[in-house]
Amino acid sequence: MLLLQPLEPNYYFRNGLPVLDADLTHSVHVGYNNWSRTLFNNYCIVRMSFNSKKSISDNWHKWFNLKELGYKRTIKNLLCYLANHTLPMSTYGHLSLPHLKSTLQEIWDMHPDILEHVSLQKFRSDDRINPWLLCTWNQAKGSFYPTHKDRLGQDIQISPNTTNKICDIVKGGLIPQICLNDTKKNADFENCTKAIVAAFETLLPTKSMFEK
Repeated sequence: MLLLQPLEPNYYFRNGLPVLDADLTHSVHVGYNNWSRTLFNNYCIVRMSFNSKKSISDNWHKWFNLKELGYKRTIKNLLCYLANHTLPMSTYGHLSLPHLKSTLQEIWDMHPDILEHVSLQKFRSDDRINPWLLCTWNQAKGSFYPTHKDRLGQDIQISPNTTNKICDIVKGGLIPQICLNDTKKNADFENCTKAIVAAFETLLPTKSMFEK
């Protein structure tokens, strides 16, 4: 995860609340693999703790905020709400996310067995949860400031097909942050990496005082 622009604190927190992507879309990969089952576990914990329909209706000004979300996202959220009244699951992407320590404490107090079990494990398995639970929990409480994910940044897999796009984004500083993921399917990783490093050297030609 790499920052492409100077960021102010309100990029992550506004009015003391974490800035989160307000998207009511559900994951299409629930149960598909270990990762998606972890997301489903997150969702089940939130559903046990909150009334999803009430959570959304009590915070309609956040989920259906034209100014922050735009017309397309606001209409899509409304249609999703009318269809299933459910909170989001796995819509946060591979980007840095803001959390509150008070949220973690609250979840730990309400579900100590789950949190203690997970904290003792070293590897992923079907009975795990992950930090995205804190995001959905805050959204269920209404303790968040809404935004559109496109305003936060992008996560892109490195491949010959995406290298030019990545370089253009980096050179132009077009978005606040970018997450670059490697993949087993990239047969030309070395050349892709060289091009991306060159783009970053164009954006940031001078080493900082912390670099050798």
